[in-house]
Amino acid sequence: MYTSEELLDSIIEEMYGLFKALISGNYAGFCTLFSDMISKMAALRTGLKNDKAAKDKQIEDLKAQIQRMASEPEPGGTSLGGETTVYNYGPTTNEGGK
Repeated sequence: MYTSEELLDSIIEEMYGLFKALISGNYAGFCTLFSDMISKMAALRTGLKNDKAAKDKQIEDLKAQIQRMASEPEPGGTSLGGETTVYNYGPTTNEGGK
């Protein structure tokens, strides 16, 4: 199994062999190398497409998590951090005097 970088490196190396085979008249070797390069490029395209889809899904999941964390939970409900306790530090009335 290759990483994207390793796959690109192997394609670049095969390109040197491809032209060497063509110039030397090794047409069977040229066809073999060309076929290998095409299959590697197809695999690279598929891998990059799958990586992009996985990253897009991860981004959407993280956006949803941030939205849930930033939204106000329902009274008595729970949030990602557990139960919510609301403290009201606003002005209060003092019945004994002012």
